[in-house]
Amino acid sequence: MESALVWVKYFSDPVSAKTNPSHVDLLLPWLLVTLRSSGFKTQNVRHLLGSVFSLRESEYHYEYTACDSTGSRWRVAVPHTPGLCTSLPDPVKGTECSFSCNAGEFLDMKDQSCKPCAEGRYSLGTGIRFDEWDELPHGFASLSANMELDDSAAESTGNCTSSKWVPQGDYIASNTDECTATLMYAVNLKQSGTVNFEYYYPDSSIIFEFFVQNDQCQPNADDSRWMKTTEKGWEFHSVELNRGNNVLYWRTTAFSVWSKVSKPVLVRNIAITGTETRVTDSLGS
Repeated sequence: MESALVWVKYFSDPVSAKTNPSHVDLLLPWLLVTLRSSGFKTQNVRHLLGSVFSLRESEYHYEYTACDSTGSRWRVAVPHTPGLCTSLPDPVKGTECSFSCNAGEFLDMKDQSCKPCAEGRYSLGTGIRFDEWDELPHGFASLSANMELDDSAAESTGNCTSSKWVPQGDYIASNTDECTATLMYAVNLKQSGTVNFEYYYPDSSIIFEFFVQNDQCQPNADDSRWMKTTEKGWEFHSVELNRGNNVLYWRTTAFSVWSKVSKPVLVRNIAITGTETRVTDSLGS
């Protein structure tokens, strides 16, 4: 233990540590193990070593703070391991909240500039896209409810808790029973944008609607919430979104006709524009 503390004193001397950087790289792992086995926590060791034990770039990433009332924000360094904050880069003034890169570019957070995507990658600029449905993507929720008012009818439809939208790989499929299933996604737009998606709606025994509400639960003025059945395969649908909070709803309710099993509504390739600039570019499929 005494030898470890001697090395701590050595490393804490900026002249010694910077004169012999190879010693630092070789002995720090041993020093960490020795001090931790003696009851020291990793973050305490970092404080003992001071500025010599600075985090490497691979040990932290950059994020933006929330926008203030003037539309400004700060870029801050966030360590991958909570509590390890020694010698992080200082916060700097961030880009304006309305700033965005063009499609085909991504925002390099190190110097806060737009750069072209590497070959084989793509960026939607201020957009996000959901085209993989092996599981429900982060931010989505699937809810179910029994909309029947009559008690006897409610008993016939049974428990609707398992009536949900189900991810199916390339798309997500609606329920087919006499329950109401709702797929929801909430997004905060930094500027006006759109939501686009493709849908397959072959069965009129299911009522299918898509609509948008803001954070005051006020519906979008668009009257086209009632979707039309598709006769020639997949159809494209687009709705404009306002800046601020938007909650998107895909809702289906099936009605049994002569005990016929309804065909589900399918939705895929959901794309939303107007979101905050993406930090990195995304792999293309």
